[in-house]
Formats: sequence, structure tokens, C-alpha cells
Amino acid sequence: ADDGRSSVMGEKLDETCKVVYRSSGLGVYAVVVRFCTMPLEKVAMIANSSLVSSGSNQLGQAWRIAFADGPLAPFKTVGRASVVAWFLQYSVMGFVFQTCDAALSAALGTSRMPYGEQIMRPPEPKRDAAPAAGAMFAAKAVLTPLTAGTIESVVSNRAETQRFWGLEKSSAIEARLGWSALG
Repeated sequence: ADDGRSSVMGEKLDETCKVVYRSSGLGVYAVVVRFCTMPLEKVAMIANSSLVSSGSNQLGQAWRIAFADGPLAPFKTVGRASVVAWFLQYSVMGFVFQTCDAALSAALGTSRMPYGEQIMRPPEPKRDAAPAAGAMFAAKAVLTPLTAGTIESVVSNRAETQRFWGLEKSSAIEARLGWSALG
């Protein structure tokens, strides 16, 4: 006899697979985009560092430094660790966002954000909803990216500085500032 648990389990498994699928796709997309835009990222990091002298044409200085070893120089700084880090950062960020959306939707009694094929469907007809329901959805629409973004920032900013400065110099800077990886 089916007590309804198998259909609920099937729906939960289906939703979990969709979250993993969307998150993984976001990770692959991010690796491609970050690699293709590496020259811009390298120039931006250099322009915002002490490697350029103050005064005029700081952006020009940053471009010359970034491409000092040839047109492919910025791409040569991308190693396996960067590819893995980008994939994990973005796929985990997608996962965290979807998890925050699900948790806040359940806690506030609102619908989830549309994903995948749902985005291509025509909107549902407007229902007369209580003002409180609209306020809850608006609160969730603000809290979901805020919560997910905070989690992502705490985790990924350290990886970015390590990629820019290297592990040893980054560790030395953290030690000098009295920072810890754990907060």
C-alpha cells in the first residue's frame, strides 16, 4: 500500500537533482567566463594595487604590467586550482542561493523563485493576495540574495587574495593583520 511517502520522496529527490544540476551548470559557465575575462580581472587587480604608481594613467600602467610577458600572460596565471576554485565558488553559490530560497520560502510561507523552465512559462493569473503575503515575498526577495551573498563573501574573498598574492604572501599579510581563516 502506498502511504504517499514515495511520491513525496520522489518530489524531494527530483528537486534535489535539479538544484545540483543548476548549480553544476552555473559552475561550468563561471569557469568559462572567468577564464575568458582573465585579462580584465588581472588588469583590475593590478590597477587596484600598489603595483601602479599614483598619478596619471594608472589603467595604462596596469595594462602594461598585465601584458608585460606577452598577449597570453594573464591566462598563464590560471592553474588547476583556479579552475576548481571558480567551479566550486559559483556552483556552491548557486546551491547556497537555492537553499536560502527554499529555507526562507518555507519559513515565510511564500513561493520559491522561478528556475529553469518555469521562467519560460507565462505568469500565473493574479490572485487577490493579502498584503502580508506580498510583504513576505518582498522580504524573501531581499533576504535570499543578501543571505547567500554574505555566505559567499565570507568564503570566497580569502581565495581571491590568495590567487592575487600567492599563498605565502597572502598568509604573511593575514598574519601581520592578525586575521584568521576561521574569523
